[in-house]
Amino acid sequence: MVKKGRREQEHSVDVLFILALFCVFAGSAVLVMTFGANVYQRTVSQMEENYNTRVSLSYVANQVRQHDEKGCITLETLEGSPALVLADGPDGSYATFIYYYDGALRELYCERQKPLTADDGLVIVELSGWEIALKGQCLTVQAADKDGQSRSLTLSLRADDGGGT
Repeated sequence: MVKKGRREQEHSVDVLFILALFCVFAGSAVLVMTFGANVYQRTVSQMEENYNTRVSLSYVANQVRQHDEKGCITLETLEGSPALVLADGPDGSYATFIYYYDGALRELYCERQKPLTADDGLVIVELSGWEIALKGQCLTVQAADKDGQSRSLTLSLRADDGGGT
């Protein structure tokens, strides 16, 4: 009978050791999943912010290339916000206004001489800042994401006079 009690004691120690080993493994798995989820969340956030700035710059570049004719590209203001105005032809009465308003890059297509309000524009992407400058034949656009990191794009206009100001 002495042997039977000793075996039960050894068996209890084995079970406790296996249970402790399982708890260490489960705890490690939970830690690894937590760290992985945090890394994934940061990566997705950075990708979204990069996406917004890149989309805004690509959108402006494509719109400018479509409207790159003499006298079709100008910079104006729309309710105090600088706006890139892309006219439908040199004598076009309609134009596309691209501007930054209320935390987003917006587009507004309307009569050139009677623009609607800045709030009427369609939201393209959300940004924390957007600037535009036209100097001679060069159009420079700068977009900033929510973290304040900015990207810029400089386009060389191919039209004879490079647009107007």
